[in-house]
Amino acid sequence: MTARAQGDDSYDEAHRASLIGLKIAIVCGHRWHMAKFEATDSCGRVYTRSSHAFYTHCVVIHIRGHLEQDGLDAREPYSRAEWAGSLARAQKNAKGWSSRSYVESVDIVEARVIFD
Repeated sequence: MTARAQGDDSYDEAHRASLIGLKIAIVCGHRWHMAKFEATDSCGRVYTRSSHAFYTHCVVIHIRGHLEQDGLDAREPYSRAEWAGSLARAQKNAKGWSSRSYVESVDIVEARVIFD
């Protein structure tokens, strides 16, 4: 059974996002090439991605620094980004990451299309 038949809104959201991407490509006057996306997290750090897919949200995972068990190998805190095509998908990804003990915080931010 498809997501559409089950009444899942994530299908409609992803479909709308793909149509928006198609409209952007048409307005720019060229075929669908790589699109550039940008998202800024709560700390002000900017994340970028180029892709043929269309993204609406970015899940930023802030991982805390820690010491290895022997105490010799220290790891610095860092952040990573995962891109999603819908808010529902971003929320699902964020929920999975937030349950892990080494994750300090998770942000969901809206992605913007960058025009050159």
